[in-house]
Parts: sequence; C-alpha cells; structure tokens
Amino acid sequence: MFDGTFWDSWAGGFGEWKENYNQIDLNRNRVADASESKTRVNELWQESNRRIVEELRKLAPAGKIVMAHEADAGETGYLNGIGMEGWTGEYWDWKLTGTLLPFANNAPAPRVNFIECKASPRDFQRMRFGLATACLAGAYFGVDEGAYAHRFTYVYDEYLADLGYPTSAAQKIKPGVWVRYFDKGAVIANGSGAQQTVSAEELQGGPYYHFLGGQAPQVNNGQVFTTITLAGSADNTKEQTGDGVLLLKEQGKILIVENVVDNAPLNMTSPGNEPASFTGNWTQQDPGKVKQTNAYALNYGWVGNEDGYRDHPFPYLFTAANPNGGSEAVYTPNLGVAGEYEVFEWHPYHGNSANEAQEATSVIYSIKHRDGATQKTVDQSQNHGRWNSLGTYSFDAGWNGNVTIGNKAASGVVLADAIKFVNVKSVIPPPPPVIDTTPPAAPTGVKVQVQP
Repeated sequence: MFDGTFWDSWAGGFGEWKENYNQIDLNRNRVADASESKTRVNELWQESNRRIVEELRKLAPAGKIVMAHEADAGETGYLNGIGMEGWTGEYWDWKLTGTLLPFANNAPAPRVNFIECKASPRDFQRMRFGLATACLAGAYFGVDEGAYAHRFTYVYDEYLADLGYPTSAAQKIKPGVWVRYFDKGAVIANGSGAQQTVSAEELQGGPYYHFLGGQAPQVNNGQVFTTITLAGSADNTKEQTGDGVLLLKEQGKILIVENVVDNAPLNMTSPGNEPASFTGNWTQQDPGKVKQTNAYALNYGWVGNEDGYRDHPFPYLFTAANPNGGSEAVYTPNLGVAGEYEVFEWHPYHGNSANEAQEATSVIYSIKHRDGATQKTVDQSQNHGRWNSLGTYSFDAGWNGNVTIGNKAASGVVLADAIKFVNVKSVIPPPPPVIDTTPPAAPTGVKVQVQP
C-alpha cells in the first residue's frame, strides 16, 4: 500500500556494458554523450528523472511518497525510496553499500524502501538472507515467486519478532558480514560470498538469544547465542548464496506462525508443508464457476507452473457423501516443534452462494495426535468461510500428526478446503550437553616416555 506514487519500470541510469552505450546522444547535440565524459549519459538521464519527480510533486499534496523500482543511488536527492523486484542477492555487497544504504540514509523523509525476494517458499535460508538485508537498510520485505505475477504471500516465524527501534546504522563486522543493533535485538547478514562464522564476542550489547521457531528450529533453537556459521557461496554471483539470523535480547521467546495445510500447494499451504492428499472420488472445484466462493484461498484466476509445483489454485475439492465412506482427504502438517496445537478447519459453501447446494451436516474429522486419535463431527452447512476449532491436542515434531476428512455421512456434499495448526504451548529444549574434548592427563607418579 502506497500513500503516494510508485514508478514501475523506472531506470536510474545506464551501465557502460549496455548495447550502443557509446552512441547515446540524449541532449541531441550530435555528439555522443559518453565522449564528453563517462558519466554524462547518466547525468542527463537523471536530470530528466529529477524533473519528472519535481513536476509530480507540484501536482500532489505535500509530503506524499515518490519511489521507484531499481532507482540509482544518485537519485536519493528527490526519491523517497527504492523497490528491488525479484531480489536474489546478486552483487550483494555492492548493492547494499551502493544503493540500499544510500537510500536508507540520504533519501528525503519519509524513507520507504522494499525488497521483494524471489525464492522458493521453503527456502528459509534465502528468506533469512533477504530479511536480514532488509533490516540493515530499514526496508520492507516479502517473499514470492518473482516478477511473473506476485501472486502468493508467504509468512515466516521471523515476521512475528519485535526488534523494536534501531539503535545503530548497519555496521560491518568483517568483509561482507554486517550487523545492525535494535533496542530489542540484533540482525546479522552474511553476503560475503563465502561461509562465515560469527561469535557473541564480535557483537555489542549482548547477551543475545535465538527465539524458538517451528520452520527452521536448527537455527531458531531458543538457545543463548554463542556462535553461528552462516552459509555463503559465490559460485553464481547473480544468484548469490548468503544467510542471516535474527537475535533477541529477551530469553525464552517462542515464535511459531500458524501452520496451514491447504488443498493446493501455492494457495495457501504454509512454507515447509505439502498440500493435502486425496484418495477416492474427489472433484476439484472449477474456479471459473465459483467466483463468489468464500473458500480459503488468495485467488483462483492464475494457473502456471512455479517452483516445481503443479500450480492449480482451485479453491476446494468436493465429493458426494456416502454412508459407506470411500473417499478421504488427509492434511499432514510439518511441525518443527513439539507442543500443544489448536486445530481449526475451514470449509466454504458449495457453489456461488450458501443456498446453491446442500452441504453435508455430519462430516467426520479424525485428528491423529500424540495421545491417539480424536473424532469430531462438523456441520458443513453452517459456519462457512471461517476458521472453526476442532480442539487442542499434543503433537510431536515432524510429520507425525494429521487430520483426515472422510465422506462417510448420510447425505449432501462433503467439502475439503484447509486445516490450520496453531501453537499454543511449547517448551524450549535444554541446551545440548557440552562434550569435553580435552585429552585425559597422565596419572601422577607414572613415568611417561615418548619413543622417537
């Protein structure tokens, strides 16, 4: 959401590597601009950009934001911020110091920057890399599949963290490794192009703690921060690999986002999970026939093939009720942390309105949990388009629990849409035992002779 003007397809300048760069004549004096000076082309281009923004500001109320995709650091005098679309970490150090930080520190207020990170939803490392980069520059951040359509929104444990306000600018710890301090924590980013280890002794204002998260518990393990090895590789600079970590000053923080298992992978199954599996006679609801449905989904209009998934954002599946059963939908979450989770189900009405078809009134939901299995009966003709609680249960970590929807009901249509698992209680595990690797001392009073 923008309270101002956002320019897409903006160009902040031209690189010397561009085709016909040495033949450009922007001022039309029949002399190639680059022959006058190497910077002349960009100077003329940015002067026109500046005039565009000045004329725009004359027409807009005072204080409105003007920002642009892929602007140049030389434009910090008149743009409030920059948007980085399809960010993959390429040329990380150069873009951080040469573009993001200049806009973060020098652009006119209010400063608004954002990074749209192109990544697979389950690539938690690249998400951390992008989020840490955004925190260094005070930028907004999000992950989607890239510039194709920006269709799907993913939510991560780190988004729940409260870092408070920054107490410092971004600081370099070592080449390519940066930190920024906040009044409630710190963020470290490794964009060096190589694996790097950072210890607590290299940070100021500690101690710091990892929060306990469900998506990447091997990193977000709830323990005191002592040292971390952050991945990094420059094998492909345009898809540079890096990593980051978010640390808190508060000990014992548990941040676990709601875990949704939907009927389709990209429409809204949570990162790290697989969509529901179906056996028997289920039908995918045609999105073109239910334009007014209240199914749990972002949209129904796009079909493609992104991130290796079959992307069919059908709103829900349905089957006829059968007293003998025969059809099942199984929703299996990947829970990174054991604990108690409240389980919710979501069902729409079948068709375009609540009166179009008769949904089954006695659908059995079987919840498999740590202590066994519990059955709940749901009247799908009521409470459409909302989360309905099925109770709170204990689950082990991993893929051990599930919810099964069957079609064993008297009559009507059985619907399968989405199931949600919300963590209500978990315990931070104790730190791993310290293993003493010191070799035992020789017994006293025993002569030890070393042979050559």
